[in-house]
Amino acid sequence: MTRGGDLGPGSSTAAQALARFCVDVTWDSLPVDVRARAAELTLGLLGVAIRGSTEASTGPVRAVVRGRTNADGASGVGVRERLLPSAAALLNGAAAHALELDDVTRESSLHPGVAVIPAALAVAESRKAGGTAFVEAIVAGYEVMMRVGNALNPESAYARGFHPTGVAGAFGAAAAAARLMGLDKPGITNAIGIAGTMASGSLEYLNDGSWTKRLNAGWAASVGVTAAELAAAGFTGPASALEGVLGGPARVYGLPPETSAHRWSRRLLPDHSRCDEAVRLLSIQPRSNRRRARDSGRSQRRSVGGASDSPRGALGGGPPRC
Repeated sequence: MTRGGDLGPGSSTAAQALARFCVDVTWDSLPVDVRARAAELTLGLLGVAIRGSTEASTGPVRAVVRGRTNADGASGVGVRERLLPSAAALLNGAAAHALELDDVTRESSLHPGVAVIPAALAVAESRKAGGTAFVEAIVAGYEVMMRVGNALNPESAYARGFHPTGVAGAFGAAAAAARLMGLDKPGITNAIGIAGTMASGSLEYLNDGSWTKRLNAGWAASVGVTAAELAAAGFTGPASALEGVLGGPARVYGLPPETSAHRWSRRLLPDHSRCDEAVRLLSIQPRSNRRRARDSGRSQRRSVGGASDSPRGALGGGPPRC
């Protein structure tokens, strides 16, 4: 790993550097506590997905994916038939985020598990991957998603109406899925590049408490799988998807073109040489965050026309940590 945010001579873009990280993650290189934490996060995600499958918002998602079956596919909560991996990821991700009890990281204001783990589970099951490969993919996906989230800067994202989990989640899910598909560095770079054109997530659910926040998580998981599948089939994506000034998040989030590449590389590629730190930084929410989201929405509606340029003004005391 290059140091101090320098992409280095071997990696001309951030996506390529992150792809190298994903390729280099191996079971033998992971400390015991990281392996255990990845397993713990997966079990926690499965628990909240099973409970979330009974929420009213999960029913319509399940109804949509029921027709997207494949005998060699993956399991979806509450569906007897096996589903296409992208469909299973959509359902499981949306169900897991329905309760707001999934894992969370404060620096980047993300719920990494609801995007990365459903994507990894779907691909691992459909390809009959082993447990070690699954853990490797989880570690890689969390690392990519949280680095992208850190670089996005959640306050900037919230100020522009974007849900960081939905945006960064697509990149992390693509990395995890691509790792399980056995893609090499160029292949994972393409998957990240393709994910960049599908990454999305609006905050407008704060206006009326509608269900699209949950969809943002499932959608990120689903498009991550699709991006990796496309890359595996030979489709290409821009290697500059992260720091590019023509259409990358660096431009979307309003960073000046002349400084965006440096700023993004510094936050995407921090000063350490390992790729197993992200899973150590997660917290598990002891209670549901749904009330906080509703209160943030009410505060936003009370603001004068909702016109504040700052998420602290628009959302009443700071960006919603969701």
